[in-house]
This record gives sequence, structure tokens and C-alpha cells, in this order.
Amino acid sequence: NLWWLVGLSLSIYVFIFLYYLHVLGRVNISVLYPVYTGFSIVFVTLMGVLFFSEVLVPKQLWGVSFIVIGVYLVTSVNPSS
Repeated sequence: NLWWLVGLSLSIYVFIFLYYLHVLGRVNISVLYPVYTGFSIVFVTLMGVLFFSEVLVPKQLWGVSFIVIGVYLVTSVNPSS
């Protein structure tokens, strides 16, 4: 019976959602959303490579690199300047 897996998945989803709401109260959404979205894409890409033996072509590697650079740029901006 796999219902326990469904329950576990929903529990994790609720926890992440509540944590996201908590963080939204402390971090600017203009920083949080790009970081959250960008690293979600990078994470899914890495899981595809590690668990499903997907092969990345150079365009995908460039794309992931640009995402990481973009997240760095967004998070390194000083809002007071």
C-alpha cells in the first residue's frame, strides 16, 4: 500500500509551503522568488542526472550556469545602494 508515500509527500509539501511563507515575511520577494525558482530548476536538473542518468548537452550546462550566475547577482545586490 503506497498511501503512506502520498501522506509523506503531502506532509513535506505542506512543510515547505509553510516555511516559504515564513521566509517571505523576512526576505524581499524580489530576491526570494528568483532564488527559489532558479535553484528549483538546478535541483531538478541535478536529480535528472544523478537518478535518471540523463545526459546534459552544452546548451543545458550553459543554461544552468546562467541561472546560478543570475541567482548570485540577484542576491549580491545591496538594496540601500
